[in-house]
Amino acid sequence: MKNKNIVAFTRFLAFLLAMVSAMSCSQRDNPVETSAPAIEQTPRLIMLPKVETNNLSKGDIDLAFVTVESGGTLSLAARHGKVTVTATLNVPAGSVSRNVVIFGYLDPKYLAVAFFPSGLRFKQGKPAVLDFEAKGLGLSPGADVKLYYIDGNTYMQIPANISVDSFGNLRCQAYIQHFSRYAFGF
Repeated sequence: MKNKNIVAFTRFLAFLLAMVSAMSCSQRDNPVETSAPAIEQTPRLIMLPKVETNNLSKGDIDLAFVTVESGGTLSLAARHGKVTVTATLNVPAGSVSRNVVIFGYLDPKYLAVAFFPSGLRFKQGKPAVLDFEAKGLGLSPGADVKLYYIDGNTYMQIPANISVDSFGNLRCQAYIQHFSRYAFGF
């Protein structure tokens, strides 16, 4: 029972750190080079169904130790009503300049994921790979969904391989150059 309390406390602490970091991330403090210009009009982000409980599900938050020599993997999963969301972030060996603890969380309101520490940049030519899947969304097959990097009120479209199958399930693979918040929308 004591170990369960320690794990629960650790997850709660990671969530609080994520929230504080999310509120403090800015492009001014953590400049990001991007070829995509800021979007003039705010995109319509995809919302998740409302769930009666505010309890975090196992997998909403994850921590991983990433080493210079071997990289690391962060795995997230959550269920929002009939919608199941999974995200895996693979950080390849040699993409960070020092060993680092990373963490991430799945947004409880939007189809979005945030990674921390904010502003962590990967070496040129060695980005992290985000594999993201959302089942049960009910999107129109072939919907033109985009992935956005969000910095405060600024949205920048990120190149990504996104597909929506005949059942309305979304699959995405994207190369992430830095840590911040990423969300799906139209």
